Amino acid sequence: MVQPRPAAPTVKFVDEYCQWYKNLFPDVRSFEAFKYLHVGCVSDLKRKTLPEIAKIVGLDNQQGLHHFLTKSPWDIEKLRTIRLELILQVIKGRPIILIIDETGDRKKGTNARTKTQSMVQPRPAAPTVKFVDEYCQWYKNLFPDVRSFEAFKYLHVGCVSDLKRKTLPEIGNFYGLRTWVEYGLKQSKNELGRGAGHTWAGITLFCHSRQRKSRNQGELGK
Repeated sequence: MVQPRPAAPTVKFVDEYCQWYKNLFPDVRSFEAFKYLHVGCVSDLKRKTLPEIAKIVGLDNQQGLHHFLTKSPWDIEKLRTIRLELILQVIKGRPIILIIDETGDRKKGTNARTKTQSMVQPRPAAPTVKFVDEYCQWYKNLFPDVRSFEAFKYLHVGCVSDLKRKTLPEIGNFYGLRTWVEYGLKQSKNELGRGAGHTWAGITLFCHSRQRKSRNQGELGK
């Protein structure tokens, strides 16, 4: 039986921590991607996007990291179980204070505390091009949060830009926010699909006088 090659080493403390989760991953490449993402998270990168993380860990591109997050058959619940077990081993029954930062999370419920939290005004969406901002403002109420609305605006700017290939990666790289734009679009589609009378398929992006439905389109226009 051929033994699999060992995973490429990264930073020592990352390797030691990730080793606890090794058996969750079906192949070496998935485990390496898991470690690379941890290295990126603890790095001093200003924007911890997949393309930027891929660069600092020495990968040719971010495709392997993207595949790990979207296609690799590892179980997030098993990972959470192991992580909780590790935490319990470390604290050894000692009382601790758990601090949860819920900034930006959508609030649900009717109790007084939830109502007070929900009254906090969200930050305004980042400005783009004036005519795009004015046009997109008509659709603002369709989006569940600021980031989804910003992704919607970025896609419109990408459509009217001079990019040769108007794909999500190119539009995202144009802003330095590739994964944020991609995930913002996905979140928008998921949320809009749940609302009564609102479907993402009903919104059309206008790209150089050509109408292209945004749903399930990897390329938004040429």
